Amino acid sequence: MVLYQVLDFLDLNHDTWERCNHLVHSWIINYVTESISHALGFREYDFNIWEDLQEQFSKIDGIRTASPRSSINTLKQGSKFVLDYFTEMKSFWEELNSHRPMPSCTCIPRCRCEAMCAVRNQRMEDQVIQFLTCLNHNFMLLRVECC
Repeated sequence: MVLYQVLDFLDLNHDTWERCNHLVHSWIINYVTESISHALGFREYDFNIWEDLQEQFSKIDGIRTASPRSSINTLKQGSKFVLDYFTEMKSFWEELNSHRPMPSCTCIPRCRCEAMCAVRNQRMEDQVIQFLTCLNHNFMLLRVECC
């Protein structure tokens, strides 16, 4: 840590960096809830705060996905217009997908296999089938033809 402090004072941009660090630090602290800001307030650098927030909130767990999954599984068209029903279901899918983002290829060089396309297509197919099976009985013919 002492080496970093010595290098900081030798850097001509140190003052500008400090101002920016304090500005971003205050933005973050003022944006999060009070209980979170107390835990983050003792961090000196904004990148340490980002690391803490990422570690705490980017974890994918069953609890975070349980609510949108339950909402999706119990949602029916009922008396809603098809567009309203679709919009509601799509918002649940987006929430669920935000907790379970689609993996991306990290191969170097980037691989050319079709695995990612297959996964995306399976997810889309699951959503289409889920949407169709929860439509009212008026759409029974559509469900039979598509599924």
